[in-house]
Amino acid sequence: MSTSRMAFVLAGVILVGCAGCSQGVNWRKFAYDADDIATEARDQLVFVYLRHWAIPACTQFEEQVLKDPAVIEQTRSMYCLVINFSADRHLADEWGIAEPPGVVFQTAGGVTLKVLNGFKTVPEMLDAIADARQRLANPVPEKTANRDPDRSAPRRP
Repeated sequence: MSTSRMAFVLAGVILVGCAGCSQGVNWRKFAYDADDIATEARDQLVFVYLRHWAIPACTQFEEQVLKDPAVIEQTRSMYCLVINFSADRHLADEWGIAEPPGVVFQTAGGVTLKVLNGFKTVPEMLDAIADARQRLANPVPEKTANRDPDRSAPRRP
């Protein structure tokens, strides 16, 4: 099989495998490339979904959460991408995602705003989106990021 034919078949397999990735979310990419995201997402909230085709919790999350009209509406203005948990395990580890499904909200510059680990409900997803949007709109200066706003001393981990 030629290289171009193999690439075409592989792309088809990826798209078929992601057919359950929700028909409503506008998935822009199926790979994580920080340079592409920085260029293409600009000032948008970035939504990264880590899935695994063989994990029932991913299918459940896609059917119950990612196809929910309120979640779809909230993702319309985001730069959304889906990546494979196993193939991109280094990213999952970097973000602290131990099991799929996983969700990461970031700035276009790659600053992580919110991480969801494992299956979440629609209300949990909507709360996470609201929190990520709040953090995107009101970034915490790095020097005070570890401080409790009601105290002058750093918070204890």
